[in-house]
Amino acid sequence: MEIENLPHLLSRLGRNSFINNELTTFTIGIFLREPEMRAIKKVRLLIEQEPQDQTAQIFSHLILSLVEEVDFSVKDLYLLNSADFQLAMDILQEWRLDRYYMGKAKTFDVALQALSLVKTV
Repeated sequence: MEIENLPHLLSRLGRNSFINNELTTFTIGIFLREPEMRAIKKVRLLIEQEPQDQTAQIFSHLILSLVEEVDFSVKDLYLLNSADFQLAMDILQEWRLDRYYMGKAKTFDVALQALSLVKTV
């Protein structure tokens, strides 16, 4: 929702007598909140800020192991603080989801190529 539509939203919310100020404030907060930054971007920024830091090094190894599809020592994750450990879990989840969609896209591409071969014959 765009900020320009906020007055219209407020007028609509104001007409409903069951909505109190707390709910209205909460609803407005949802519309004004910045979109959540993806974990991969958070890690990129963390690595860029302090590439020599142990946490940045662990994340660098994690990302490279995912890209190259090689082993990663899970025990290294236990060197991270709780927030960074959760960020690593978010990376793994995003990576898995992205690979799933990439696989679907490749399958779709192959299917289109197969259909185009049949049409040309």
